Amino acid sequence: MTRDKSPAAQSSNRAARALEDGAAPATEEDGVFLSWTGRKNFRAAVPTPRVFVPVPEASDPTPEDPGNLVIEGDNRQAMVSLFAQYQNQVDAVLIDVPYNTGKNDFRYDDARFQDPDADQAVGDFVKAEDGGKHTKWLNQMATTLWLIKELMAQHAVIFVHINDIELPRLLLLMEEIFDADNWLGTIVWKNATDNNPSQIVIEHEYIVCFAKDKPRVPAVWKSPAADTLELMQGKFEEMKAEGLSGAALEKAWKQFLTRHRDEVGEFAHYNRVDDHGPFTGMRALHNPGKEGYRYSVPHPNGKTVIEPMRGYRYPEWRMKELIAEGKIIFAADETQLVQLKVYLEEADVSLRGVISLDSRSAANEIATLFPGESNVFRNPKPVSIEEVQKGLSS
Repeated sequence: MTRDKSPAAQSSNRAARALEDGAAPATEEDGVFLSWTGRKNFRAAVPTPRVFVPVPEASDPTPEDPGNLVIEGDNRQAMVSLFAQYQNQVDAVLIDVPYNTGKNDFRYDDARFQDPDADQAVGDFVKAEDGGKHTKWLNQMATTLWLIKELMAQHAVIFVHINDIELPRLLLLMEEIFDADNWLGTIVWKNATDNNPSQIVIEHEYIVCFAKDKPRVPAVWKSPAADTLELMQGKFEEMKAEGLSGAALEKAWKQFLTRHRDEVGEFAHYNRVDDHGPFTGMRALHNPGKEGYRYSVPHPNGKTVIEPMRGYRYPEWRMKELIAEGKIIFAADETQLVQLKVYLEEADVSLRGVISLDSRSAANEIATLFPGESNVFRNPKPVSIEEVQKGLSS
């Protein structure tokens, strides 16, 4: 008896063995992918486009500023209705999806998924104890994200706010719709302080970012701090243009930092200046974690500066170069460690994967916009976090 070694026969044999073992037969798809009830149908769950009906009393366009387009209604139906005008034209998308907390944050109705034009089917709130809550969330989000991708321009990016509950499924869903190669990164947003005792105190959520076509997105993104740095550099040049120098220039610069302490933020410690620009001292000369180079560094007073506990990061010849270049800061005497002079223009303004911003400021912003109606929006995001994302994609 001969054995059929063809691929089709081998596949059939594997399926038979799987059934004998009580396992499900292998699917025709290869690789790792997200599977859920409704996966093969979500692209069909697209409602029929509607005609927008303007509300003149709620509109305020001018020739100089046509204003924003605010649409009241189902978001998927709104997106489909925008296709004729905006398909493949949207530059950036910021979306705050349901977190699926089980606390009345989203409704789902399976009949609506089967018939997306069934407006009367508003659905029930998905509860935390619902065994199908993740499937329902995926059915809700898959169609929405696919429609968003259709609206996005080729160079566009999308930022999706989420927390730990659905983060794993969101990442796999985004990979399926946008392709894994278009993942740009996931930002951890530290947005709260929680002093309640627990195993792990959760003080953060996430912002998942994908491109529609990654090669068309700028290779390097800078944080909003880059704008602050540019403004500070401009102010320093203004002071020099006014003829200030030496002690007078440093005094004026420190007064500027004091007046604008909240605005300069992380750059407030660049509080010293020379003719080249504002600078700070950093202990980047000291070797971290392991034994470094050992040698004597002479202080301007003729004595030897104390060595860092683990020695220096750079060899002696490089230290001599830095001293000659004026890049070493000596303390008042030899009993304090030397520091590396780092200019403001050298500050790293790359976008970091962790952002710290108190989300409670959003409640104050809502209260300002809607006096007496602080609950008009649930779980709002602060304007500053949205400005970070819009600034990156512009």
